Amino acid sequence: MNNQEALDTLNDIRKMMEKSSRFVSLNGASAIVIGLYSCLAAIIAYYILGGISPLSETSSIPILQINTPGRLRILLIFAAILIGICLLTVILMCRHKALEGVVSDVSPIHWQYGAIARLKKGETIDKYLHNGYSTMSLGYIGLYEMTYLMKGCSQTVEPGKEFALRVMDYMKDRCAKWKEETGIAFSLYGTPAETLCYRFARIDREKYGDISNVTDKGYYTNSYHVDVREKIDAFTKFKIESEFQNKSLGGAISYVEVPNLTNNVEAIEEVIRFIYDNIQYGEFNTKSDYCQVCGYDGEIMINDNMEWECPQCHNKDHAKMNVTRRTCGYLGENFWNAGKTKEIKARVLHL
Repeated sequence: MNNQEALDTLNDIRKMMEKSSRFVSLNGASAIVIGLYSCLAAIIAYYILGGISPLSETSSIPILQINTPGRLRILLIFAAILIGICLLTVILMCRHKALEGVVSDVSPIHWQYGAIARLKKGETIDKYLHNGYSTMSLGYIGLYEMTYLMKGCSQTVEPGKEFALRVMDYMKDRCAKWKEETGIAFSLYGTPAETLCYRFARIDREKYGDISNVTDKGYYTNSYHVDVREKIDAFTKFKIESEFQNKSLGGAISYVEVPNLTNNVEAIEEVIRFIYDNIQYGEFNTKSDYCQVCGYDGEIMINDNMEWECPQCHNKDHAKMNVTRRTCGYLGENFWNAGKTKEIKARVLHL
């Protein structure tokens, strides 16, 4: 297929997607229609992209390595994004439709006693599913990896930043369009992907092999976040990520990795002031570990075999150590899957 034929087919995809967006409503039949349009567009895109299927079981944006001119590469990736979010929207609409007719008795504390509403017994919750009261969030991960594939750099520098912001604006605008058409508050959610960051990367690696700085790491980067390996100071990281938070209206969090700052409270205060003035939601990632064998209360490390190990007594028994890290918006004590463990090990300090 030559470039002009590819562009013509891409225009057909765009037209079909425009039609499908008009069918996004709470009607069950129209949800099926958008699904059919989306699937048809996905099949066409499959052949355009030379066998790379956007209809993967992960519903994630597929890894693209396309030997085409820059402009066509951009058009193809935006087509793939549109296909992906249309399919996700079908799923969300099916869930929303399934809630219609549910009565308040299913959870009195929520629907009758004021946690959400004060409905009568036997009354349906339908009026809280429409007219802007109900929300639907489309989660996404791996903005860094996609930007690196398309531009050869991260979103901290041009042209990566400009491209990444275009992608975010594109998805945000699509959510706004669906919100206007359906009365449901669609929005983007910067998911922390505690499990998916590994699962998606593993599936793509099995399909496409090792791709430098993408699948070879063993994990995908959370939402719009800067690559955890990138050496960048806390203020710059927050400033850059603040531009993406404003587009992720369904939820977003940014963080910086810090050492033990017990003896440098002034530094913490300075960063807090910066967060207050520049970003919606910022956090500090610090370590609070304890070895129950020897009493060590510093940072328990991840060794070269990806095992948590006390640096003092070399204890590796999870049952005899406490490890605290931030992985999903909150500091929690846990032991994570292989991909998230690799991501935690790769993190660099920002202060």
